[in-house]
Amino acid sequence: MENGKILLAHYVEKGYWFLPGGHIELGESGAAALVRECKEEMDIDVSNPELLTTFEHAYEDGGEIQHEITLIYRYEAPKQETIESQVPHLEFEWVTKDQFGETKFLPRALKDAIRACMDGEPMPQFVSTLQ
Repeated sequence: MENGKILLAHYVEKGYWFLPGGHIELGESGAAALVRECKEEMDIDVSNPELLTTFEHAYEDGGEIQHEITLIYRYEAPKQETIESQVPHLEFEWVTKDQFGETKFLPRALKDAIRACMDGEPMPQFVSTLQ
């Protein structure tokens, strides 16, 4: 968060929002993947990644069930209002808590935990949608 705002990625064609990031490459730490992905997708240099929580979720994509485990970090980012996307299908935007509440954010189960964190509450160490 920066000045009460959170950086989100917007998948323009599909109309939903999510946390910026990507996949961890073999032999790479989660923190290193965050730094690399931010450079690749937004051409920004982030620093001081701090693990906030681990999020486990299953969802359907193209008729197949996907199971993902997401590491969510707080990090320092350059203080710039607009971020130039380096990938054609994504836009990146700093949004306020109120704007965040109005977005179609996926996964939905993570939205409440993020809003609570934006209110200053501690993020749970582990969040899962699975039983």
